[in-house]
Amino acid sequence: MVNKRSDHDQPQPLSLDTVAKTQLLPLAELHLSAEVNGQHGTNRLPKTNFRLTAADDDVAAMEHWLNQRCNNQPQTTRIYRKEAERLILWAVFERHQAVSSLNAEDLNHYLTFLDDPKTSHFYDEAKTNPRYHWTPASNRTSDPARQYARYQAQWTPFKGPLSPRSKAHAVTIIRSMFEFWCRISYVGLNPLGVHKLAVTRQSIDAKNRSLSQAHWDFVVHFFDSWESRLPEKWQGNTQRQRQQRANYLLRGERGRCLLYVLYLTGVRISEMANFKMGDLKWQDGVELSSYFAEVLGKGEKLRRVPINQACFDAIIRYRQQVNALSKLDIKIGTVPRADDMTPIIFSIRGGRVKALTANGLHKEMKKLFAMMKELLDDLQQADPNSRWRTLDPIAFEKASTHWMRHTSATHQVRSGISLQNLQRNLGHASIDTSMIYNAIDDEERAQQAEGFSVASRPGLKPPQERAPSHSDRHHQTNPSKIFCLWLRVEKNGGAVETKPEWVRRDLEKELFPHYQIKKRSKEGWRYDVRFEQSDHGSYETQAEDLIRAMIEFVDPYWCFIECSILDESTEEPIEIGSC
Repeated sequence: MVNKRSDHDQPQPLSLDTVAKTQLLPLAELHLSAEVNGQHGTNRLPKTNFRLTAADDDVAAMEHWLNQRCNNQPQTTRIYRKEAERLILWAVFERHQAVSSLNAEDLNHYLTFLDDPKTSHFYDEAKTNPRYHWTPASNRTSDPARQYARYQAQWTPFKGPLSPRSKAHAVTIIRSMFEFWCRISYVGLNPLGVHKLAVTRQSIDAKNRSLSQAHWDFVVHFFDSWESRLPEKWQGNTQRQRQQRANYLLRGERGRCLLYVLYLTGVRISEMANFKMGDLKWQDGVELSSYFAEVLGKGEKLRRVPINQACFDAIIRYRQQVNALSKLDIKIGTVPRADDMTPIIFSIRGGRVKALTANGLHKEMKKLFAMMKELLDDLQQADPNSRWRTLDPIAFEKASTHWMRHTSATHQVRSGISLQNLQRNLGHASIDTSMIYNAIDDEERAQQAEGFSVASRPGLKPPQERAPSHSDRHHQTNPSKIFCLWLRVEKNGGAVETKPEWVRRDLEKELFPHYQIKKRSKEGWRYDVRFEQSDHGSYETQAEDLIRAMIEFVDPYWCFIECSILDESTEEPIEIGSC
């Protein structure tokens, strides 16, 4: 059971005499005496020295550092405050001194403590039970994922031991705070600057911190089948059931929009929280016109991220469903406008749109990933031969908001996006960061190495002639022929706000992703198409099937196509002609 502390509790006085009897609480709920708040810290400079701050205790100096360092960025402030607060609490409760009294040896003890911060080093009078618990009780039993909020009685400073990467991040933050304190003459020395600490910074493991293509396909299936999983208790026609059904459907649309935008753009979760509808800007191009999003990233740097049709459709679909299913005082816009400041992802409270914070988005995504894991477990148990039988459900348990950024970057590179464009899309300061996503699978490297020949180099012995592969024998027995496909997509009326160029681009990805684009002219787009005479039928039959598929694809978008398929060698059309 989770108990809340009283909202009327006054800050608990804390001194060297009372520290042994005081509960471990968030820093804001403790009133530190002069003995432990840093007013008399041994690393403090004499008050006769000129100082660049009015702060006279460690907490005030920490607030000054956060204001200067984090530049009013809520997510960064939250992370930096968490690490500074952990250090202050450890110094008071475990070392019985102020942070401004810690020396280099004390900091080394703290880093050792981060490896296993389960319990206090101090015990009760009976010497049997630890006096303080630094991690939740659930972490010491059977539920390693449980963590409590700051207002709850079970709150603890740590969720569990820090990974090497998290530990290195904590060291960076603490060192930054001491360096700032030195610059403003709050303390005399930086205890982390005396010698190099034995902390290993690990490189970004994008491969093990991203979803595979198969896992992402399951994410798409998860949302496509969302409505079919509507609980039976909400399928009635009472007012309450209709409202619950609408809330359920809206949550699915919000989750789809959130994950699709994160996946298709690669933006950070903090950037997503500040993403407004008015940030979508239309840009006309010579060959392609599309929307771009103006994103304010790290270091207050503004960048423009392309918004493709799939991403745009997810945003518009979500907003249309909100207008249709929710009771808003004022309907939200479904067409980007510069003055539309409604957030892309939001909650609805009292008939009004309310922005979700980065922390709120993180919690929503963790809930969605937990639901995906549960659904995958159920499908695998119900049908051991299902298409999802090889997927590892643990990936969804481990997944976080930043996994979506790694997933997006990895899949963008595999789709053919250049590293230069990836760097601009993700807002990396250095292309070296973007290059971590350019790792080629061993199988692909082996295939490329197989095709690397020495025959063209004089003086070297060419490789022995190899036996025909299955692919070679297939082409020998199934002669192929190249045809020229001319295609143009036009609007056919209707109220759907879809541009023909976007429809053509989606059609290209869906039906012929491997066809080579030769050129574009007034007649339309030209592609090279290879048909084979095989079990699939004659050239004419395959061409007819392709045209029928294209017509069926564009019909829901209120568009029609003009196309023709010609024999490349004779420039004569196939007998079915054009449509």
